[in-house]
This record gives sequence, C-alpha cells and structure tokens, in this order.
Amino acid sequence: MKKLPRIRSNPGFTLIELLVTTAVSGIVLAGLVQIFWTTNRSYTHQDEMATLQQNLRVAKMYLERDIRMAGCGMGSTFYNQGAQVFALVNTNGSAAGSDSLVITYVDYDDPCNGALPQLTPTAISLSSPQTITAAPSQNLTSTATPPSPPYSSWTAGVACATVPFFAVYSRVVNPNTPTNITSDVFTVTSVTGTSTLNCTGLRTGISTTIPLNSSIRFFSSTQLVTVTYSCANNTLIRNQQPANVTGAIADSIEDLQFAFGLDTTGDGTVDTWINNANLDDTQKTQIRQVRISILGRSSDQMPGQSPNTRPLIEDHAAGTVSERYLRELLQFEIKPRNMQG
Repeated sequence: MKKLPRIRSNPGFTLIELLVTTAVSGIVLAGLVQIFWTTNRSYTHQDEMATLQQNLRVAKMYLERDIRMAGCGMGSTFYNQGAQVFALVNTNGSAAGSDSLVITYVDYDDPCNGALPQLTPTAISLSSPQTITAAPSQNLTSTATPPSPPYSSWTAGVACATVPFFAVYSRVVNPNTPTNITSDVFTVTSVTGTSTLNCTGLRTGISTTIPLNSSIRFFSSTQLVTVTYSCANNTLIRNQQPANVTGAIADSIEDLQFAFGLDTTGDGTVDTWINNANLDDTQKTQIRQVRISILGRSSDQMPGQSPNTRPLIEDHAAGTVSERYLRELLQFEIKPRNMQG
C-alpha cells in the first residue's frame, strides 16, 4: 500500500505569543514615549528659563545704567526753569500692582556737549530782563552783537541750531559739604556784548551773591533726559523724553518693585528703607540706595511644573491663583553716585 506524503506543520505565532509580544512592545514604546516626553519637557523648560533669564539680564542692564545716571549734572538740588526737579520720583503700586520710576539726568553724551566753554559768573540780575554776566576774560561771542542762535561760539560743525540753548548755573551751597551742589537750568535767549547772557527761567530765590566754585555750563534741550520705567501686560516699558521713544525692552516681566534707602540724618549712611509709599520731596533728596526687584514669568504655563503663585515682593501682596508658570526673581541694589550730596 502506497503511503501518502506527510504534510509538514508550519503553525506560525500562537495567540499567546502575539499577546506577549504586543504587551512587551507596548511597555517598551510607553517607556520611549515617557523618555521623549520627559526630555522634551526638560528642553522646553530649559529653553523657557534661558529666555526668562535673558529678559531679566536685559531689564537689569537698562535699569542699572539709568539709575546710576540719576542726578548726573544736576547736583543735590536741581531747578529747571524755576521748578524743582528730582532725580528719582517713584509711583508706588501698593499691594495691588507694580511700581514705576521716573529718572532724570543730564546726558553729556551728546554732539552739542562742549560746544560752548564753561563760564565763571560774576553778577546776576533777576529783574526783567534776567541777565548773568561772566568774568571779563571770558568772551561769549566773537562776531556780531548780539548773535543769533546757535550763537557764534558754538563749535563749528555741531548741529545745534534747531534746539533750545540751555545753561546750568551750579554752586556749592555750603563749603563744609562740597558735594551739596545746587543747580539751576535756564534758557539763554540772546547774548549782549561779549559777556552777558540774556535769559529766562531763573528763580527769584537765587542769591545774587556769587559763591566760590560756581560755574555756568551749556547744553542742548535734548541732553536733559527723563526716563520712565513701568510694567504692564508682563512687559517692562521704557519711555525716554525728549526723544519720545517708548518701547518694550524686556518681555515676560510680571512684576517690578522699588525700595529706597534714605539718609535722614545726613551722616552719609542709609538709616531708613521705604517700599510702600510715594516719596515726598524731602525724601527724594535723601535717596542714597535703590533696591530693585524684577520678577520674570514664562510666557505660558508649563506642563509638569509644580503649581505656584506669584510671590510677595516688597509691598506687593502675593497672588492667590495657583498656576504652573516658571518664575524667577532678580533683586539687586544700586547706589546712585550722583545723589550722595
């Protein structure tokens, strides 16, 4: 009897093997997804933190530069066209919001700087018209009398003809405290003869007695700079006048706070800190140190970030909403070197 050929068995994968393989593959894939998600989250956090820190550095750079300039060219007491001007003026945001700060200084980095020589005053008349006479050896003009703006003594090639012609009269109030300098800015309207400035804006309270170490310097209106810092919509805003330049200098800035160290006893050391009110006129002249707090916050809430609230900074109360933003606080102090008088 002839035997039939035996059919070979080729069964493939069993159902159990498929299930085991699927389960193992799922575990491996889940691990890979978890690693990818963790790595991506870590990269996103690091990238966001790097951006946040860069914004904080930019904010610090601008604030530090302008606050150090506060009062430059002004002295401890400064009047512009008869009105007192303070180097630093704050607006406190109380417990509900950010602070703002106005900084004023004379910027000598200007093409008109040095266009006229420094003068030594010898006589002041506050009657109409107001005049200041310089030392006989110092000629204000070299051609026509009176010359027209920008006056004949402007350095050749300096384009200052279209801006007001300012002068600042500075003198030491007390010889025992030579850093206590009073300055008055006024507008020169014309020059009479070779040594007399015709001007407007001199205070009636100015003494006509010329103290030692007095001087008159000249600058253009563009050099008297006022810079305002504020925080709005998570952006640090810087406004500069008279250039009328307003711009966002740093994004992702959630809060801006200022505290002021005052020398109320006149001994040259800080004895009082104020962080919860607008400074009065006396306190504005007593500022010797400024503490700046800048709170950075990521632009979006970050997956995996621990819930947190906006922290208490100076007198600004802590937030009440729990969020998943990345936050970083930068605090530093500055001694305005031009306000030590």
